[in-house]
Amino acid sequence: RSLIDVEGTGYQLSCVRPIRDGVLLRLYNADGNDARQTICLGVQLTEVYETNLLERKTAVVPVEVRDGQTTFSVSMPRHALRTFIMKIKQ
Repeated sequence: RSLIDVEGTGYQLSCVRPIRDGVLLRLYNADGNDARQTICLGVQLTEVYETNLLERKTAVVPVEVRDGQTTFSVSMPRHALRTFIMKIKQ
């Protein structure tokens, strides 16, 4: 199981790094498809926030946990970046 699975979404991982609040994830829409995509994570999260490029929280992202796997959905325009802060369940 992958920590972060974006297979089949057309998204690329631009950045994954630990931060004080959890883990920062930055995605790039390399495919150009602006349809809603599901990101799968191999760990349980308590919260996900979308942020601006300065890493300031701008929105809460709904999270779904099923069979120990966390998912959340995101859409973005062609060739756009989206940044998220993920809080991992302890």
